[in-house]
Amino acid sequence: MRKTSGRIHWMFAVGAVGIVLVAVILLSTGGTPTSAGIRFLNALGAGDVNALVDAGKIAEKSAEEEKEAWDFTLDVAQHYRFKYVVLGELNPSPDRATLRLQVWRNHGPASYEEPFDLPMVKEEGKWLVDVKAMSREMFPALPR
Repeated sequence: MRKTSGRIHWMFAVGAVGIVLVAVILLSTGGTPTSAGIRFLNALGAGDVNALVDAGKIAEKSAEEEKEAWDFTLDVAQHYRFKYVVLGELNPSPDRATLRLQVWRNHGPASYEEPFDLPMVKEEGKWLVDVKAMSREMFPALPR
């Protein structure tokens, strides 16, 4: 056994630099569609209007109009509960993606899993959920 007398092995330093580089690349590219979709679904489940406005895209609406639309949606669906599992991600183009989901709507003893797609679009380097293209069956009163 060789004594290194307190020095850092060169492989540890290379690994640490590699981890930092991967983190910088992911942050600079707006993350992945999966991470953005999970943020959106978690915000939807928690009723976080500001996070929904940040993570979703509703065409032709200002941020204030989006907040009003999400307030209405969350008010109508205040007792709606769901559970989801991300099955995979499809990337047909560099600025479009689809998350494949299994969703248990109105989660309870009688609910069962149903397949849904979560459409994603990349705008200004950031992945967003395309709310207008979401299935209206997945969550009640989605903004239009």
